[in-house]
Amino acid sequence: MSAIHQGGMGDCPFVSTIGALVHRDPTFIKKMTTENGTGSFTVSFGGGHSIRLNHITDADIGMWTSAGTNGLWLTVLEKAYRRALLHAKIPHKSQEGTKAESIYDQFISGDTVQIFTGHEIFRLELKDIRHGTEKYVSLRQNLKTTFANHLIIKASTSKPPRTKVPDVPGTHAYAVLAYDQKNDMLEVFNPWGNTFAPNGEEGLENGYATNGGIFHLPLRDAIRIFEAFNFETQNPVQHQAVGRK
Repeated sequence: MSAIHQGGMGDCPFVSTIGALVHRDPTFIKKMTTENGTGSFTVSFGGGHSIRLNHITDADIGMWTSAGTNGLWLTVLEKAYRRALLHAKIPHKSQEGTKAESIYDQFISGDTVQIFTGHEIFRLELKDIRHGTEKYVSLRQNLKTTFANHLIIKASTSKPPRTKVPDVPGTHAYAVLAYDQKNDMLEVFNPWGNTFAPNGEEGLENGYATNGGIFHLPLRDAIRIFEAFNFETQNPVQHQAVGRK
């Protein structure tokens, strides 16, 4: 996780998804990436689809997300992922009347989960969920069940953010790494990989102590900050095309 940092391409859906996958299974990325021995790579996505990259250029290394001294694996994945976005047949979910500034803007965070895992996602809007209500109890059960089945969860913030919190930006994708049901606490990964110290008690007003992009917050705060959670399901995606089989 410490090697994963977002670059300057607005690629938080990609980086946060990789963070969630690596946290779930540190060998996942190695399993999906093959170095062919000729300077080329093959990246295998969910659903049995794969993309071959003939080479990685200096421009690729300078432009996209980096794993620093831990090798080219993150750059390889991002280049393949960009190709996957061009081929994906997931319906466009941008807001009506808006123009995407880059290919990343055409896909919500949950779409990235579908591309990498081959599984459909269930998107849960949080705006109508209140602490202590039946919907809140149902949300807790969804979190518990999803992690028990070793599936991943993503979170997203809106523009403008529903609740302004220091160092928790809007229009951003995060990974939910864990749920402590006993204490009703979430562990969340910000793909910036940032470090932050609150100026006072942790909470909505001062923010949350963050190290390497990872912070902890109560679920009752999370439903006021995040726009939605995207839950990976066990159902295979039926309408996705990525590269060639």
